[in-house]
Amino acid sequence: MLKSCALIVSLIAYFSIVYTFYLNSYIIRKEFHAIYPRFYSVNNPRVITITIPLSEQTIFNEEFVTPIRNEDFIYKPEDFNIDDTDHIKKLGLACQPVNFGYTIEKGNEVYPYKEYPKCSEKNKQNDTYLHIDRKNEQLYMDCPNGENIKYVVGPVGKYEFVSRVKGHKLFNTYDYDGPISSKGIEFGLGSCKSDNNSYMQASMSPIFNKTTFELALENKQGKPKLIYFLTFDSFSRRHFFRKLPKVANFINSLNKNSSFSVFDFKLHNNQGDNSPKNQVPIFSGDVNPKKSKKGHNGDVLGDKALWNILRKKGYISFIGFEDCDGNFIEYIGKNPNIDYSVNQFYCAVEKYTENKFGKLESMQRCIGSHQSHYYLLNYTDNLIDDNLGANLLLYIHLSAAHEYTGQHAITLNDDLTVYLENFLKKYNETYDIIIFLQADHGMRYGHSLGDISAYQERVLPAFFLIASNSLLSQYPYSYWALSTNTQRLITKIDYRKTVLHLEGIEESNPYSINLLTEISPKSRTCQLAGINLSHCSCLKMIEITKFNHKMNELIKNLKDYSENLINSLGYSSPLHPQGKICKKIRISSINKVFQIGLNNIEEIIKLELESDTQKGMKFLVTMILTSDEQEIDGNGDKFRYENLSFYQYKIKARILLINRIDSYAGKCEIKARSEGINPKFCSCID
Repeated sequence: MLKSCALIVSLIAYFSIVYTFYLNSYIIRKEFHAIYPRFYSVNNPRVITITIPLSEQTIFNEEFVTPIRNEDFIYKPEDFNIDDTDHIKKLGLACQPVNFGYTIEKGNEVYPYKEYPKCSEKNKQNDTYLHIDRKNEQLYMDCPNGENIKYVVGPVGKYEFVSRVKGHKLFNTYDYDGPISSKGIEFGLGSCKSDNNSYMQASMSPIFNKTTFELALENKQGKPKLIYFLTFDSFSRRHFFRKLPKVANFINSLNKNSSFSVFDFKLHNNQGDNSPKNQVPIFSGDVNPKKSKKGHNGDVLGDKALWNILRKKGYISFIGFEDCDGNFIEYIGKNPNIDYSVNQFYCAVEKYTENKFGKLESMQRCIGSHQSHYYLLNYTDNLIDDNLGANLLLYIHLSAAHEYTGQHAITLNDDLTVYLENFLKKYNETYDIIIFLQADHGMRYGHSLGDISAYQERVLPAFFLIASNSLLSQYPYSYWALSTNTQRLITKIDYRKTVLHLEGIEESNPYSINLLTEISPKSRTCQLAGINLSHCSCLKMIEITKFNHKMNELIKNLKDYSENLINSLGYSSPLHPQGKICKKIRISSINKVFQIGLNNIEEIIKLELESDTQKGMKFLVTMILTSDEQEIDGNGDKFRYENLSFYQYKIKARILLINRIDSYAGKCEIKARSEGINPKFCSCID
């Protein structure tokens, strides 16, 4: 026994010494190579191994600017519009996008005007026939002619976020025999005879927590604050003006004669690639949030979570998603320590109606007489009414534009305009309000992946800050600071520092600035803001149209690498015998090649590839190439890397992302998904 214990102790000591040695040697090597760089290194800029050398960096002058106090600064901006960004190129910023997206003409060509009918007209009803009556604590239905058939209720498990796989299995249907108790019920879906077995009657209402409310009031100081992250998925700044003209007109009107001011951040860059990578930095303070390796139960972010920090200041928290994706779960957990949440309702909607919220869908999302986003917006208002007077931290994520065509976004135009107008009138007297009206990213699928302007729209999402003048007046330089920052590089991590400052909390983060009190410097780059360089609007993306022999050879090798990887994830999936589910995909042509130089030895290459295996099948493959000797960082997929050469240089390539840019929704998608294969890599066996 003693010998076994001694052996275990010896092994632990041995591995500790080995780990410490290699850790220290890595640090020593890193510091050594910074002074005495390897030949192929970012520290040796004379060696250039990328396909197109970087042009000279922008010269900027970081002149000292005297802050201007609110009483000396007149904030009367011209109306915000889609094409008022050209002057930013004249400001001498280190970060200067080559463009800000499609021209007005090209945008209208790619996204022609399309109108959707009102849901009340489409479904021939003006209100729901299922109701949650909090006063009498009951849920009841009143279908025409008493033709009440079935209903579904939730949530299942208090405030638990679920993914689509679990969410579609949660619920049971019940025959309607009369009113039931609404205790523990936040939402219901019902089916009338006229709904043809679809559950098109809906109601959703928060369950008031008196204990939480009273505790929040005890910790509140001064006039209550309402901090609202009103988020819409997949809206570039230009797409906002393209599809939400009524909302744009309304926010412009606020700057003319109201008790609110609005600021339009024209150079607002993605933090990362997808929704969690962009939005979780607000919650966590991490510019590159990671998926949890400790499981997803509980509150993954713990003490650093924005809701946990602000709870001590009397804030009631709410997060609501208009989807059933569950893609935030790996970053914030199934049960973050928030007070209210919405997600399961939309899983029930997907299961029991024809509505779907995946990015490959394009149907109009009606539930009874309303668009699907209505229910989340209405729930939010009810939550505020229940907790009126307490500090509130609200985050909602609307998915109207999370679909393939880019057209469904317009269904927010009327509803969001009316909602904002009523919201600001209703809560103006009670609250100091700050609304981050923002998109997580631009459109990242469909034909939007096809050229440089589309790429720029993808990485330049909309962001408008709406704030009570009574709140802004508490910060002596706020109008000047916010106005100046609308023309500087801004990103998601800046929201968090700004919000914490509202409660006197100063968080040290070298990547972020406080929009109310600090100016984003002209010298700020994507790297300095913690922005993933492959999603930086300021790095010049070049379409390569001329190829010499060596370039042709490199691109062919990258095409073969892409083809092999695609087939390893579909045709040769380890889950099934080779070719049982999916055909072998042959890349028949390279349509376009784009390059983004990161430094002297690293670059991003994007290939638009076409396959004749299936009519219209197209992929956009994004990869990083480097001649550095270090291991290449990857994304969560960690695709294998390939050893290649370019001229006399040895290089490594790693695919970061593979997108399908044709529509692949349908029978094959369903079949592949049911077999555990990502459908974008599959062309099904007939």
